[in-house]
Amino acid sequence: TPTVARALEGLAGTLLQGRRPSRHNQAMRELGALICSPRAPACTGCPARAACRAHASGEPERFPPRVDRRPASRRALATAVLEHRGRLLIDRRSDGGLLAGLWDLPAVELEPGQTDAARAGRRLTRHLARAYGVTVAVTAVMPAIEHALTHLRLTLYPFRCRLVRRTQRSAESRSWRWVPVGQLEQYAMPRAARRVLARA
Repeated sequence: TPTVARALEGLAGTLLQGRRPSRHNQAMRELGALICSPRAPACTGCPARAACRAHASGEPERFPPRVDRRPASRRALATAVLEHRGRLLIDRRSDGGLLAGLWDLPAVELEPGQTDAARAGRRLTRHLARAYGVTVAVTAVMPAIEHALTHLRLTLYPFRCRLVRRTQRSAESRSWRWVPVGQLEQYAMPRAARRVLARA
């Protein structure tokens, strides 16, 4: 829990000595990786066993207690790879929420029953018109991509799109922009978006 984590961090700070705390940190990582593993702790070879309450309990494998994880939720997104004259449309995520502040491909969430190519493509083109002021034509439907985050399973339905028309407001924005394809590496993007771009 956060409370226990803060308490442990404070206790760990009292153990640090000298000007090279990295040596202590590396030793603790090695101890956890090689000896004090959750499933099969090798207590007989542990230099800290005399002070270890888990070892003293006789059941060291009970520590740390296992946390029941919530089942991962699922989301489906239609994603646009919209290129025009060597530039790609990318959008910056808001500062709150999932993957905050990263640049991403334009996308819209799909409801159950909207994941077939025709419906997903229509929903995406309507979203692009409303959010970015662009009229597009879908030129290719790419295979779906499954992407797992810690607590979330994403299914991305990527579409290659061609710009048909854009309004004045589509030229620039604080949160999204047209970026030369060769400069995309300069933008921090989620791994899922990089996977879509690699496939495109």
